[in-house]
Amino acid sequence: MSGLVLDSTTSAPIAGATVIARVSSEDVVADSDVTDGTGAYTLTLVPGSYDVTFTANGYRTTTYAFEVEEDTPLDAGAVGLEARTPPVNVTGSVRDEAGDPVAGVEVVLVGPERRTLTTEADGTFTTSVEPAFYNVLVNADGFFGYDNFFDLVDADNQVDITLTRIPDPVTFSGSVLDAVTTAGVADAVVRFYGPISSAVTTGPGGTFTTDLPPGYYEVVISAAGYDEFTTELDLTEQETEIPAFELQPTVPGIKVTVSNSTLGGYAVNAKVSLQPANGGSPAVVTTNQKGVALFTDLAPGAYTVAGVADDVFSFAGEPVTVDYVDGVASVEINAQVDLRCNPPSAATGLTNMGFESGFDGWHLGYRTESVNVTGTDAFTSPWEGNKMAVLGVPRDGDGERQPIGPNIMCQDFVVDEAKESFAFNIFTYDYTGFDSFNFDVIVSDPATGETLAAYEQGAFGSGTELKTSGWRGVELDLADHLGDTVRLTFRAGGTSDDLYAFWTYLDSAGELPPTIETPVSAVDAETGSVTTDPVTGQVMVSMPSGAPSPVTISLAVSCADEQVPTAVNLLLNGIGHPASDDDGNGTYSATIPVEQVSDGTLSAEYTCPGETTVSTVIGQIVLYDPSGTITDKETGEPVVGAEVRLYKVPGWSAQDADGPHPVNSCQSNLSKEPGTAWNQPAPTDLGELVKPASPEISPNVNPFVTNNAGYYGWDVAAGCWYVQVTADGYEPLTSPVVGVPPEVTDLDLELTPKAGSVENTAPPAVSGAPKVDQELTAAPGEWNTDGLTFTYQWFRGTEPITDADQARYTVAPADVAEAITVRVTAKKDGYADGVATSAAVTGQLADAPTNTKAPAISGIAKAGAELTAVTGGWSLDGLTYDVQWHRDGNPIAGATTAKYKVAKADVGKKLTITVATKRNGYATATATSAPVIALESDSCTWSKALLTKLSKDTTAAKKGLDAANKKVKKLAKQLKKAKKAAKASKAKALGKKLKKAKRSLKKAKKTYTDTATKKRAAASGVSRNC
Repeated sequence: MSGLVLDSTTSAPIAGATVIARVSSEDVVADSDVTDGTGAYTLTLVPGSYDVTFTANGYRTTTYAFEVEEDTPLDAGAVGLEARTPPVNVTGSVRDEAGDPVAGVEVVLVGPERRTLTTEADGTFTTSVEPAFYNVLVNADGFFGYDNFFDLVDADNQVDITLTRIPDPVTFSGSVLDAVTTAGVADAVVRFYGPISSAVTTGPGGTFTTDLPPGYYEVVISAAGYDEFTTELDLTEQETEIPAFELQPTVPGIKVTVSNSTLGGYAVNAKVSLQPANGGSPAVVTTNQKGVALFTDLAPGAYTVAGVADDVFSFAGEPVTVDYVDGVASVEINAQVDLRCNPPSAATGLTNMGFESGFDGWHLGYRTESVNVTGTDAFTSPWEGNKMAVLGVPRDGDGERQPIGPNIMCQDFVVDEAKESFAFNIFTYDYTGFDSFNFDVIVSDPATGETLAAYEQGAFGSGTELKTSGWRGVELDLADHLGDTVRLTFRAGGTSDDLYAFWTYLDSAGELPPTIETPVSAVDAETGSVTTDPVTGQVMVSMPSGAPSPVTISLAVSCADEQVPTAVNLLLNGIGHPASDDDGNGTYSATIPVEQVSDGTLSAEYTCPGETTVSTVIGQIVLYDPSGTITDKETGEPVVGAEVRLYKVPGWSAQDADGPHPVNSCQSNLSKEPGTAWNQPAPTDLGELVKPASPEISPNVNPFVTNNAGYYGWDVAAGCWYVQVTADGYEPLTSPVVGVPPEVTDLDLELTPKAGSVENTAPPAVSGAPKVDQELTAAPGEWNTDGLTFTYQWFRGTEPITDADQARYTVAPADVAEAITVRVTAKKDGYADGVATSAAVTGQLADAPTNTKAPAISGIAKAGAELTAVTGGWSLDGLTYDVQWHRDGNPIAGATTAKYKVAKADVGKKLTITVATKRNGYATATATSAPVIALESDSCTWSKALLTKLSKDTTAAKKGLDAANKKVKKLAKQLKKAKKAAKASKAKALGKKLKKAKRSLKKAKKTYTDTATKKRAAASGVSRNC
């Protein structure tokens, strides 16, 4: 969210203004910024509702509400701040009912600003504040709270406060009885919440005594074997005997204890059903923290007890039959943990990734320890906002044991954004070679269970010192699944030998953390093909298993305050290779010898002085058997950097040595003649592009980028496969389809160079108004050849806009203040594609709606009554509204909802509402209602008196207006005559008098208009109330 802060009068930018965004539902700070010399600011916020406060020295603090949408930059426009009026003085005192001063108590003034004061020894306080209407609050030990309103608008204001002392304690007595037998209930706990909080336990006969100040209390009574009871009491000195409390006994029934047979202990939150043998409806109860489900109000007879399978627990064995007579019958059953996670429904879009709304939108699966939402703790702060989730339990040292088992949470959602992102941060005392623990991220199809993408983080390296991954950013590319339902699952925890702790934090990432703490700056592997994942920044070094080479990796490593790391290591499968900074530039290099090169995970660890070791996965090495080479058809040279995409034909199988072969089969090294070329055309209408995360291929990359020898290759599962190859300057090529097993290592392909290239001679152009909901049209520009076809892609800044691939594009709210361009690709058979981009246009807000019917105030405006704001009519649908109530034209603090209760301070004043429209992508419009005059609660008598007074005031104001008007006319006539007679000095004097008279006339007009308006409103009040 970005915008400007300006002076509302001069429109000059305000530098140094503080902008603070608070989460509307929680009143916690989400982000803040200070404006620069141009008045600009930027906030980074997770999706949600915010109250944004603008504060600057010498200006009135202003707060506005904003709605931030997922992945949609918000241009808040310019906010105008009003210069503060000079402060007024406030003096006051706090005294008790006897008139004695109360020293050392806090007095809080809440208005346009919040001021907290402490009374002096004589009970007085002084301050200066912006003139306005203030709520004054006082809380002092031994006194009831004070809450009142004051209009602090005079140059000097006096606020005298009298506190009422909480009465001295009085001894009250009472009893707790069994509601059925009326016998006293011993050991019952009676808790009182009121002027003070207190608790007392009943004696053997169920009686109790307690000392409490008289007053109004909420009372909560609990006792073993009884239902908890809550009531309210007004305790007075005159009635010290409290009426007896009656508790309902807990009804006997069937007690079911559920054990967790998978991980041990009790099964908490497991569902248990009780089915009467006579076929009645089953009852279902959830177990408590002790694994107990209690069924009550049961008639004697036979019942069947069974566990209810859900997405956490399953139950083995036959249901248990119980012949219930009376009392409490106990049953024990076993539950097995279901380590899957199955949400009951899917939301539209990934919801509440920042956990600012707790677990709204999330489904919690099995939790060995816990999954909680927290703020900043002893180990880290949220990546953004004020909340984060933690899977597992943070521990203070490596001596604390961790139970076996995962902590799971998940969410199903319909993909509505091409990309979603989040951040994670792992902490552990664990190390490779002993415990087995994991943090897993899985994106899957909930209908089929197919894994679409997955990430797993295991142990870090040697030692038991505390290690952290640091905050890591993850961006999910969901462009191929728009409109589909996917499941995002997180799992963390579990150690095989029950020793060292491991836990993970999750948060949203509107702005991604650095892809890795130790970015790879260079990789040298003579026979390797190096691919860098653009999302994670991790590298994959792929090399033929028969021709490996040493791998040298260079890493950029730095510590805070320009400190030098005490140790840097490159690890392959947990085996360390010390890295050194030979040039002293912060780049550390290490070489893995050829004899130690193997398939595995590459990671880096570094330690800064006095800090936790940071461990980062930086990539992997994959050894493969080459499937073939890509060469230039004319020169025979290898084509380096060609992209080879792998496809599989579902349902097809490799042919064996004996024929005949079924239709849905493909050539293999068993069915074709040795030494002959592969020649079965690929069924491209049936083939499916293989997902990089597919377990059927290794390495998990697709496309594969050819290395310096033109090699490409995968280890693949059984089936029929083909590849499509693209490279700059070459015609695309589809290979024959081949069958595995046995392995295929000779699918060599030759690319044909293109005859020429298409070149742009005049760039594309964009026409149309770049306003929200308006259509833009792209002209393709001019090119160096004819016979072209064109494709289009619209961009917002540097990012392609999802589904914006036609010549026309409708401007969206997310485009406001962004550069909009269109990239045109020109194609012609036999030619290399030409690409050109238009000049940018800047997205703008759509025009503000117009007011077609003025806002109005509904209700009788008298003290204590409730008024309702009617927002009026507007020329645009889909609007929401902000409402501000005004008293005599000044905003009333805190009065920003549709309902307003008329205060005493409003009596005799004009009340109006100002309605501001809101719609994402549209400019804001405002309109103000006609005024109403607030009346006393005795509205008839007071309305008549007010009408009489205002009638006199209006008559006097009319006379003043007439006199002022007459004077202006007279002076104008005299001035004209003086000018005609060429009496310069007299004309000058008359001119000054005329100016002064005109100012007086303007003031008289305003006075008459205001009093006449009030008179009409008062007359309306008389007609309604009398």
